[in-house]
Amino acid sequence: MIDDSAAPLSAAAKPVCCCCPAPRPPRPGSAPVQQRARQDGRRRIRAPEVKVFRNRFIGTAAHDLRNPLGAICSLSETLSHEVRQSGSDEHAEMLEAMHESSSFMLSLVEDLLSVATLESGEIRLDLETTELNEVVGLNVRLNRTLASEKGIELVVRPDQSVGEIRVDRAKIQQVLNNLVSNAIKFSPRDRVVSVSVSRGIDDVTVSVEDTGPGIPPEEIGKLFKPFSRTSARPGNEEPSTGLGLYIAKRIVDAHGGTI
Repeated sequence: MIDDSAAPLSAAAKPVCCCCPAPRPPRPGSAPVQQRARQDGRRRIRAPEVKVFRNRFIGTAAHDLRNPLGAICSLSETLSHEVRQSGSDEHAEMLEAMHESSSFMLSLVEDLLSVATLESGEIRLDLETTELNEVVGLNVRLNRTLASEKGIELVVRPDQSVGEIRVDRAKIQQVLNNLVSNAIKFSPRDRVVSVSVSRGIDDVTVSVEDTGPGIPPEEIGKLFKPFSRTSARPGNEEPSTGLGLYIAKRIVDAHGGTI
């Protein structure tokens, strides 16, 4: 932990007398203790400021990039459909490649915006009473199109004994979307991904199960670190920002849960 209240160390001036040996001059390449202490103090003071500036810069840049990237993503998708219908497959493929790239960039920008907010310590939960089964069911419906492109059957298993809970609905949707899309991304074609809700003694659990390659035990510690990736690879080498699980864990932690 950086202590920004720490003051630089100071050395008291010491007179040199004839009966005491003179202090040795500093070795070449080494700074005096007092100078090093002042430098350390400046670093301690500046480190939190640099972090705040970095988070603000990332947040501002991501916010400003989100809208134009969203427009490129939407327009390229619309144009690719129209061009393909006109019979120009070559141009349609170029537009589809543009749409795929802009979609990934938009996803990265959204993740960076989320990380900047989380790192600033400004995560705020807009808690509301909601039906967990309904939230999970909606997320499954939204991801069925993505699943069908790989021939994956997306199954939801609600638990009717689970009633209303207080959560930030939008942020829980963000967590679910990351977990479900990851399961689809890493599953081979023509498999099943299931999303189930269950009640415990004093909690509720949402489980996402797939038949992907899995995570080697020695790499489990990488899962929730920003920009980290494991040796497991998604089908078709689909791109990943390496931020989704980090964001998901921070949101779940803020709710007092575990992932």
